[in-house]
Amino acid sequence: MSQGTALEEHEIESGDILCDPLDKWDAFIGQARERMEQGRIEYGDRSFSRDPDALLAEIQQEALDLCNWGFVAWHRVERMRAALRMASLTRDTQPCEPPK
Repeated sequence: MSQGTALEEHEIESGDILCDPLDKWDAFIGQARERMEQGRIEYGDRSFSRDPDALLAEIQQEALDLCNWGFVAWHRVERMRAALRMASLTRDTQPCEPPK
């Protein structure tokens, strides 16, 4: 099941970017609870009785996943920045055609 973008899943209100981050705490907790409920449906409550070493190994794997997804996002942003630089160079070096 693929997840959509934040823009698709949540209505963005004006000023959201500048709001107090703690104003979003309840939404964050709600999403965390949803993930726990999804895990309960998929795996039952077995996680609560797993060996602590297995839980730590799972946390390590998730930490690596977060780093890797961060790299993917970084790479995509770098490509977008390069494209913007290229567009800027092209715009600055080629004259625009006059409107017809």
